[in-house]
Order: sequence, then C-alpha cells, then structure tokens
Amino acid sequence: LLENSTVLSVFSKGHVRVINAPAELKKLKQQELIPDLAQIRVYVIGAGWLADGSLYQDATRMLPLRKFWAGYFELAGARLAGFGEPMLLVELE
Repeated sequence: LLENSTVLSVFSKGHVRVINAPAELKKLKQQELIPDLAQIRVYVIGAGWLADGSLYQDATRMLPLRKFWAGYFELAGARLAGFGEPMLLVELE
C-alpha cells in the first residue's frame, strides 16, 4: 500500500511522507488509473508496520494514507472493509 511510481509516491527522502489524499486521488483520476473493482471488499493487514519491527508509522502519516485508500477503493467501486494498523480488528465478512 506504499505506492512509489511516477504518478504517486508516498515516500520522501527514504521515509513515508504525509500525503494529501484528495490531491493524490485527483491525480490518479486524471491519469485514468482507477480500476473497476465493483463488489470487492478489501482488508488491509499490517499497515504502518516497519520491516525491522522496531516501530510503527505514526498517526500523522497513517490517517492520510488510510483516507487515500478508502477513497481509492470507493472510486473503484470496492469497499475498504478493514484497515489494520497493523492488526486487523474486524472480522472478515
């Protein structure tokens, strides 16, 4: 979920940056990069977990990231059913 491409990057100087979710979604719509994911439920597990296991991403970075993905999946016709930061605290449907 940490995209790094020519259209969208959540990284800056080797760290996850605070993104502007509406602006990033607008870029993807303009580039016609929103797929058709109608009727799909998405569960995210492990968001914010750092590979070395020492820390988790802080809320100032995670909240905009969560808003981005919720908006992305909504535009695609899917539903973000759970977003674990890092644990998933909802039951799978």
